[in-house]
Amino acid sequence: EFVSYDIRHTLGFVASPRRFNVSVTRAKSLLIVIGDPDVLGLDPMWRAFLNYIHGYGGWRGPEIPWDPLALVDEMGGYDLAASSAALLDMNDFTRRMETLTMDEVGDVEDADVTVDRPWRDIE
Repeated sequence: EFVSYDIRHTLGFVASPRRFNVSVTRAKSLLIVIGDPDVLGLDPMWRAFLNYIHGYGGWRGPEIPWDPLALVDEMGGYDLAASSAALLDMNDFTRRMETLTMDEVGDVEDADVTVDRPWRDIE
């Protein structure tokens, strides 16, 4: 209960469609949005707004990590898709790290992995 309250009220217009609407429509001649498109794109409202900006040539910065011409799913679920993709990336990284062994480095005696060397020369 307190976590959802905190998210809704601490994030302000980022988490509230009404506050987002008020903050964006207050601009008279220029509106500059600074934010991480990967994070903002998880919310359907923000994704639609960023697609609008991109479609009318106002986008500056890194490329949008999704197809800006695709229809936005109002139900969201983009956070679940992102976490699933991150889990797959993490599993792939783990598999690649497991394949790296000392056998690929070469002979252990040549690698001097067990030699304790002083951190400075003693005179």
